[in-house]
Amino acid sequence: MDKQQISEIVDKAINDLKEKDPFLLKHNISERAISHKLAVYLNNKFPNYTVDCEYNGYAKADNDKKYIMIIRQRIIELGKLKDSEKDEDLLKRLVYPDIIVHQRGQDNNLLIIEIKKKNNDDIEFDREKLSRYTSPDYENDLSYSLGALITFITGEDELSHEIEWYESGKNITI
Repeated sequence: MDKQQISEIVDKAINDLKEKDPFLLKHNISERAISHKLAVYLNNKFPNYTVDCEYNGYAKADNDKKYIMIIRQRIIELGKLKDSEKDEDLLKRLVYPDIIVHQRGQDNNLLIIEIKKKNNDDIEFDREKLSRYTSPDYENDLSYSLGALITFITGEDELSHEIEWYESGKNITI
């Protein structure tokens, strides 16, 4: 499955969400509720994969938990440094992606999606996570083929969204 096909499937699922569940967007309902319904619409569109929400399992990790490695300075810039953290250059972060398309228990990670509402000011951390999910830099090896940051405009009658795509740690255009 190539990038264009994946992009078209995501667009169709978003259109399904807007058509069948506009209430969630118009009434500014939580990102988790929006993510769940989008995952429902993605589910049948990827027949050889599993679509999961908030999935933290990872086949190659010692404890079976998904994590990303981020440079300490970047964590400081994002305002995510914890007081208890050591003085290491690379920091490990357990992650719970909003939606993933993958084959459970295998190292076949097709797509990772983070959902944001336009009024959320924590979007930079999601951009960083998508960069790490799709890149082997800094000892990351989740190897997602593509990442998508979908930002929904909520609380308005007109339903709109924006998508940023990520591949190999970089923001790309599809």
